[in-house]
Amino acid sequence: MIATLFLMAMMVWVIFEDFRSQTIPDAVSAGLIAYAFTAGLLGQGLSIYEACLGLIIGGGLMFLLSVVSTMGGGDVKLMGALGMWFGFKVVDVFFLSFIVGAFLALFYYIKKRNRKEKIPFGPAIAVAVLLQWFIRFPVIIYAAF
Repeated sequence: MIATLFLMAMMVWVIFEDFRSQTIPDAVSAGLIAYAFTAGLLGQGLSIYEACLGLIIGGGLMFLLSVVSTMGGGDVKLMGALGMWFGFKVVDVFFLSFIVGAFLALFYYIKKRNRKEKIPFGPAIAVAVLLQWFIRFPVIIYAAF
């Protein structure tokens, strides 16, 4: 339960801060990594191996995307940190964040009526995290896993 409250608090922080300043504080990613690593050491979360694999997959996917788009470094670090919470299932969070982001962009453009304005992606990631955490919304079929 403490993990859920901590994760929710971090995602609410991401939503408000990214909308306000279009940045995701490093403290969010560092806090998520520290909590997941400690939980792994205490046997309460994912194994350290699975958490580190998630960090590499989540951060790697987002880094590759940031090379060819306007994705910021905070988004990359956040997805990497979330990989330590979700392991390989961070791929679900990754793809779900784009589905949520599409709806967010549509709403944002209807409300603002300005297509040149940048849309923060952190809120889409945060909503995808909460959906995945509470509903376990499967985006990818894990036939091999």
